Amino acid sequence: GMLDPWFKETFPLKHLKKWLYWPWAEYRVLRNAAAVIFTSEEERSQARKSFWLYRCREKVSPLGVEAPPISSNAKSEFLSRYPQLQNTRIFLFLGRLHPKKGCDMLLEAFAQMRSNDSISLILAGPDQVGWESDLRRQV
Repeated sequence: GMLDPWFKETFPLKHLKKWLYWPWAEYRVLRNAAAVIFTSEEERSQARKSFWLYRCREKVSPLGVEAPPISSNAKSEFLSRYPQLQNTRIFLFLGRLHPKKGCDMLLEAFAQMRSNDSISLILAGPDQVGWESDLRRQV
């Protein structure tokens, strides 16, 4: 998170404090680490934009999570629990609900794109900052 430039743009004062601290502490930790692991090339590329003094041994290692086995009745169980989604295409956002993730922009884009009721958007994940009520109002 600290290496994500989103914080630099969203919380400039907080970033300034970290920037003052960076050369004397965190930079050395990263520079001396055996490796700094990123889950994607994009994440690695973004990290390079966070602080002016940046040097580390970077490695990209995608999340190694296997998909669960396919259950023949999972879809019917899901639709029986949420019958309003029957006969709709589903767009799923699976992640934490946080302004950094852009859920508000996703809702806005979905509202502009949506041409009929046969498409549904599901936001699924923990609300870490109490943002769910704001998102519900936006809907």
